[in-house]
Amino acid sequence: MKIGFLKSLPSAVLAGSLAFVSLLSVRVEAAEPCLVSFPPNTMLTADITVYPNYVPGSLDYYHGQTTPSAWFAVSVVSPGQALPVGVYPAFCVDQSHFLPAAYIDVPSNDPTSIYTGNLLSTCDEAALAYTPNHGGTPPVGPPPVVSMETWHKINYILNHKSGHYWWNVQVAINRFVGGLAPNDPLIPPSPDTEGYPTTDAAEINAIVNEANANAAAWTVPCGGVVGTLFSVPDPAQQPPDALLYQIIVVEVPVVCLSCPTETGAKGTVYLSSLHGGAKTAPYTYSIVSGSLPPGLVLDPVTGSISGIPTATGTFSFSAKITDSTPDFPQTKTISCTITIVCNPGVIGSVDLAGIVDTYLFFFANGSQDANWQGASKGFVGNVLVDGIVAKERTSGGVPFAGTIQTSDSTLGAWQSIVNQNPGQAFASVGNAAYVSAMKTKLSAAFTKINGLAVTPGYASVSATALNGLNTQNGISETFVINITSGFSISSKINITGDAGDVFILRWDTDANPANGYQGIVKFQSGGGIVPLGRLKPSNFVHVAGDIDASGGGSNPAAPYPQGPRYNDGTGALIAGASNYNGGGFFTGYWLTTGDPVSGDTHSLSNAIFVGGWYTTSDKFSLTSGTSGVYVAPHCQ
Repeated sequence: MKIGFLKSLPSAVLAGSLAFVSLLSVRVEAAEPCLVSFPPNTMLTADITVYPNYVPGSLDYYHGQTTPSAWFAVSVVSPGQALPVGVYPAFCVDQSHFLPAAYIDVPSNDPTSIYTGNLLSTCDEAALAYTPNHGGTPPVGPPPVVSMETWHKINYILNHKSGHYWWNVQVAINRFVGGLAPNDPLIPPSPDTEGYPTTDAAEINAIVNEANANAAAWTVPCGGVVGTLFSVPDPAQQPPDALLYQIIVVEVPVVCLSCPTETGAKGTVYLSSLHGGAKTAPYTYSIVSGSLPPGLVLDPVTGSISGIPTATGTFSFSAKITDSTPDFPQTKTISCTITIVCNPGVIGSVDLAGIVDTYLFFFANGSQDANWQGASKGFVGNVLVDGIVAKERTSGGVPFAGTIQTSDSTLGAWQSIVNQNPGQAFASVGNAAYVSAMKTKLSAAFTKINGLAVTPGYASVSATALNGLNTQNGISETFVINITSGFSISSKINITGDAGDVFILRWDTDANPANGYQGIVKFQSGGGIVPLGRLKPSNFVHVAGDIDASGGGSNPAAPYPQGPRYNDGTGALIAGASNYNGGGFFTGYWLTTGDPVSGDTHSLSNAIFVGGWYTTSDKFSLTSGTSGVYVAPHCQ
């Protein structure tokens, strides 16, 4: 049993060794390695040329005479043509990803002769173990055992052959599969070795040792190559005791492409990438079908996908990578999906996640006074406080349901509020890092809101002028409104809109946040914004400096929350609480700084917060009648 080159080469080399087919192997360092898998029945192709510089009668068959460089080349018509129909190289990544055994038909120079043989799947260790050896019958030495570990070493060699003489690489691979090559220094010279180039034992040993030492920790990179193997009986008439086989290893470039991160949130920056690698950089990335979520764009050079999603849902698309191989670029197309979910903490492009979706109150300062006292209807919702800075104090009974979280090691005086409300009030201490992060986010929210362009027609309006505003049109819109007058409100301001509408109200008498929010916003005598239509308190975000309140008047009509009740003010009253009876209603999420000069907030009497209050004020006092009910944001 012998192994030789295909009959398309002159007879002088028919006693050849393990033969190879390869693409021009320009090693590309991909951004990251990727796992290689080929779906069953995938046909792999190679762009190769058959010894174009060969002169009939010449004995020069060296590797350098092929274009592009190839270990061995089957007869194809053009450099970009696929391997002949019927050639299905069998490469295995794991036991569930491999190409099934098939057959090959390779035309020879003799039109009456065709090479026909069986593939050896590199997943089929039993078949690989009996790959034909060199020598007569029986073969010289035992058949090589070609395990997946062995095949991984062969792939390592194929991807690290640069700088080595090609015959030395071929002989090294023969030591792993196919039996010793006739010109292996381990074989004594004999007539069978005539015509084979001399090889270098030291370099062969170095190649083998490097593969043995490093292959286990190595992954086939994007842009690298994988070897595939098939065995072909020589078609010529031969004695049954001296059959000639062709053992051919085909190098196939690894073209990788992986999908971006599968989930994102509406209104929140999304940044991910298509990760790919192929034979020749640079690469071009494209979307060939379907579409990215609205608001996201693909960079065709880097594969980066970025932007701010503007719609929720699952978006399917096919992505493609194309390399820069001249004439016949390598490509790969994959199917991907990106699901954009609602981020309720992002309201009208303002990121308040972690604040408005969690807390009724956030007291980021209170260094002068943080007074939370009794004689209240009650409070329901979590509270976050920078207790290391705040000077907490309290008095009287405070009905409260929720968790008070502090940066400090204790709640200080506010511990008594927890103690008064067993089973419904809780403490969480030592949250300094989280408080710091939320202070940073609150500051960024002020900056974001200050920089938003005002909605035309709303550059300077009175608060009461908004009464009767109706924005219902079936379209989700964001309205940025500068309220510059009418800060003392004693009446209901009815605003009607769609569920996805957002109202960002900047309370500032000179509409210039650079010098702080001027003016004192005071709700009293039942005054407040009343959401109608499909609006809820969570559709409103406010920025202001100082705020004030007093009692009297009546509550807005239900479904507006009527007291400190669970479930966004629609459920049962918390223990010890009672319904509201007029006051000043702060509807929505209020972000305040206190007076722009002193940093103080007026003492609040009968202030009713329906949504949440988040302040950097250094002095505040929740006095008699002041209450609050947390209303969670909803998907816009």
